[in-house]
Order: sequence, then C-alpha cells, then structure tokens
Amino acid sequence: MDDDSVIFIDDSYWEENSEEEMESTFKLPESLVSEGSMDHNWKIFKRDFQIYLTASEKNKKSPEVQAAIFLNMVGDFGRQLHSNFNMTAKDSSDIVKLMEQFEEFCAPKKNVVYERFKLNQRCQKEGENFDSFLTDIQKLIRTCEYGEEEKNALRDRIVIGIRDSRLQEKLLAIEDITSEKAITLCRAAELAKSQAKEVQGKNNAPPIRVGIDAVMENKVKKCGNGEGFDLGSLSIGSVGEKKLSRRSWYEPIVIEKVPVTVKVDTGADVQIVLI
Repeated sequence: MDDDSVIFIDDSYWEENSEEEMESTFKLPESLVSEGSMDHNWKIFKRDFQIYLTASEKNKKSPEVQAAIFLNMVGDFGRQLHSNFNMTAKDSSDIVKLMEQFEEFCAPKKNVVYERFKLNQRCQKEGENFDSFLTDIQKLIRTCEYGEEEKNALRDRIVIGIRDSRLQEKLLAIEDITSEKAITLCRAAELAKSQAKEVQGKNNAPPIRVGIDAVMENKVKKCGNGEGFDLGSLSIGSVGEKKLSRRSWYEPIVIEKVPVTVKVDTGADVQIVLI
C-alpha cells in the first residue's frame, strides 16, 4: 500500500464500534431473583432496566427489540415466569405489555388500609433494640403509599411505638420534631441507658469481708492512771484469723416462776485482745 493511499471507512463502522464502547461503560441490571420479597426484587430490576435503556439509548429501539433485551436481562427465573404467563407472541414482543404482565404478577395492588393497619400495630417489643424496631417499620411503611407524608408517618410510628415512656414524653414535648431528630434521640437514649447500666453494675460490687479474731501486741506502755493503755504507742504485732462457730448461745432461766430459754449476748462478733 502506498504511503499516499487513503482509506475510507463507512459510517456504519463508527456507529457499531461506538455502540460496543458504550455497552462496556454501562452497568447491566442484575437478573430478577426469587429470594426475598418478590415485590421489592421486581422494583429494583425494573428501575435498573429502565435506567440502562435510557443511558444506552436502547429506548429508541423498536418495542420488539426492547422486549428481547428485557427477556435477555431478566434472567432464568424471569423467563420461567414469562413462560407461565401464556402471553401471545405479539404481546410478548411489546415491551409495554410485557412489563405490565410482570408488574401485575410480581407487585399486585396492595390493600392500603390493611398495610397501614399492620404499620400502626407495630410497637417496639420488650428487649428489642431501637434499630431493629426502626428497620421493621421502615420496611412496613414502603407499602403504605404515604407519598410525601412518608417521613411524617415514620416519625409518628417511632414516637408512638417506642417502649420507653420517659423518652416518649420527651419526644412529644419537642415542637415540630422530625423523623431524623426522633431517630437521633432514640439512639442516643438507648446508648446512654446501656452505658449507665454498665457503670452502675461496677459501682455495686460487693465489699470484701475480713474476719479478725485476735490482735497480739508485743509491748504496751501503760498510761499514768494505771487503768488503760496509751493508744499513741500501740502497734499491731500480728493479725490472726480463726473461724468461730455461728451457733447462738441459749441458757434456761426462771422469770416469775416460769422457765424461759433466752439468748445470751456475748458482745461484738470481733474482739481485740491486748496481750
């Protein structure tokens, strides 16, 4: 080939290669799966599929091509569902009708009254931490169709449903409280309560008991009056411990000609003897 030769490339070449490059830049949607909530799984797949169609400009393709792309990406489980729909070939080639059929099967219309009833019945259980309670009501609220009022509904369920009555009073006293503020205060209160319980547990440790039976002194100087000892010069030479019987001492006596058994008080349980 001469150096001065000119190579002409058809426009279709650039279109095909440009499309291949675009394919590699977009994240393909995950296939529809059967595990977990079918309603939730379908909503995720539907969202990701529509994003992909728009980003890759495949939404400009014919309905038949889009339907084929859909069935390719929906995965084995999705194609198995499709085979059970008994759709005509014509309807299966229409992306709108195809997605409507999946919508009807995977996400049937909810009874909003009943869904809200389930939410309003949910209260924090005994021993349940706040985050577990919060996660469950957030899941329940998705099917209640509150729309723009969803955050307010979440706030109300938190305030009404928590077990801590003192915290509940505090939340009710806050004017215009938001769901975010309620969540923050509930988490902080639960953490503080846990920390206080741990601190109080350490402060309530039982005292150490030491028994003393006898104290022996090697040298004691008497006071001037000869009756006592000079405590200023007293020192302990040794400490010994001896386990004594805990049995009480009872003696029979006669009071007004009536025999009575009485307990004899021997004084303190611990005695210090000066030797």
